Amino acid sequence: MEHLPEGLTGEKESFDKMNPHFRKKLVIVSAAIVVTVGVVIVLLIPLSNYIIKQQLERVMGGNFRVERISLSWDSVEVFEPKFLKDGPTASYAKKIILKAHLFTLLEPGFSLSTVSLEEPSVKLEVSQNGEWAVPIVIEKKQEGPSTSKPRPLYIEQIVVKDGILFFQDHRL
Repeated sequence: MEHLPEGLTGEKESFDKMNPHFRKKLVIVSAAIVVTVGVVIVLLIPLSNYIIKQQLERVMGGNFRVERISLSWDSVEVFEPKFLKDGPTASYAKKIILKAHLFTLLEPGFSLSTVSLEEPSVKLEVSQNGEWAVPIVIEKKQEGPSTSKPRPLYIEQIVVKDGILFFQDHRL
């Protein structure tokens, strides 16, 4: 038998010979904690995606809709975003993927490594009197003066896959 310092004799043996009933309780409590954490994660991710979707639609205005949003540790995917203009769709994309730089929080502003647009469709029009009809209109809410300054946005790369540009000149 190994020699243990005084005061510790028997502790190693008692740990090895832990009460089996206590060991079962310890395993059950540990499993319950792991399951609880897993359930919370599984429930919070879809809920957070829904909350972000609702906030994005609110901030972008009444003419903006999005099917759903998916968050991951390095990117945000926005599925079927569309800007409406008096009912019909003025611009649309199948999916937009935003990938942030890893150290963007350490810099002033916000930096994206890639903005990827999959199957975007944009409709540009020139009215009878020669004015451009802008397909993307972001409504500004009339609120009190803001004390915070907007942070700059840096985009390293924009990728467009299978896009469509529809141009119509009503003067002709």
